[in-house]
Amino acid sequence: RSVDPGEIARGIMKNCAMLAKEKYITPQWLLAEGYWKVKYGREVSAGSTTACLASLREVKTDDDQVKQMVLTSNVGDSGFILLRNNKIIKSSDPQRQGFNAPMQLAVVPKSMADQNFIQTEPYEATNAVFEVLPGDILILATDGMWDNLDMEQIEPIASDIKDLGQLAHQLVVASSTRPRKPDDVTVVAARV
Repeated sequence: RSVDPGEIARGIMKNCAMLAKEKYITPQWLLAEGYWKVKYGREVSAGSTTACLASLREVKTDDDQVKQMVLTSNVGDSGFILLRNNKIIKSSDPQRQGFNAPMQLAVVPKSMADQNFIQTEPYEATNAVFEVLPGDILILATDGMWDNLDMEQIEPIASDIKDLGQLAHQLVVASSTRPRKPDDVTVVAARV
């Protein structure tokens, strides 16, 4: 049976979306639960994926001020950047086990268990918490964008476009035009 390479990613994200509606959770918890439902619930037979999740939370400080905080959880070479005034001020670091070998959440059939597949557990995700300000733009993307666009190419695209849907679309187009490493590209952009 052939394996749909997007099936595991869609399954994890579908589970994360359902779980996020249930209660307050962190991205790391969501990623773990979404993955475990796919893996141990036998929702897919095989596959691997990288992932990046983020959530926005209000936090009350000791002096009763309210701050907006973003929490992220990232496995592999999917990732995020934070733009403030069209400048990148924060970015995730890709997780790799070696050259061109990103860490991945995987479902490996028992018949292939003795092979050396990269299998990352959700607790190995890189997690971050950082303050954001009104007007900041958070961009999450798969490695199809990061492998084909340099950081300095993203800022001019972001400064020219105000609509977030158009921004995500333009980043996908820019990633797909003369790619260094052809790949699927997913981009999500959100403004605080």
